[in-house]
Amino acid sequence: MSPAASGRMRARDLDRANASGVLDAAYAEGQLGADEYRDRTAEAEVAKTIADLDRLTSDLQLPSAVRDLVADAPTPTRNPLRRSGTTGRYPDHTRARDADRDTTRQLLDSARSDGQLTEEEHQTLSELAESARTLGDLGDLVDDLQRPDDALAAPRPPHSNRRPLVIRPPCRPRR
Repeated sequence: MSPAASGRMRARDLDRANASGVLDAAYAEGQLGADEYRDRTAEAEVAKTIADLDRLTSDLQLPSAVRDLVADAPTPTRNPLRRSGTTGRYPDHTRARDADRDTTRQLLDSARSDGQLTEEEHQTLSELAESARTLGDLGDLVDDLQRPDDALAAPRPPHSNRRPLVIRPPCRPRR
């Protein structure tokens, strides 16, 4: 089994710096609290393998600055610290950003003004949205609400321009 397949591929200083950059952006976007940011950053500085770094960043959304670069990139861009998803959206265990919490609060405000929620329900759900840690937590708060036509969509990972790799068996010469 190769080191890459077993998760034992050694991390470079560049890999540690990239992971720290993702953590910095996640903290700035509200995905991590101060204590967790400090702990993860300290772990990233001493990480020995790529798997160790991936474990520190795998539950985070790709920072908006990186998402913009990937979306605008004329050539495919690869971030070794993120797995590409096939569902078209982030998994429910992905950390929520402050912007995601704001979007949820806007949906709750709209639901309150439409009469879908009482004032007490609105207050309770808004407080829960403020303390939600994951996209799944936020989704659970608004799953049963009708959404206005102009509501923002759930956050999605950036679209990759890469074509799928197709491995074909070698051709045998005809006789």
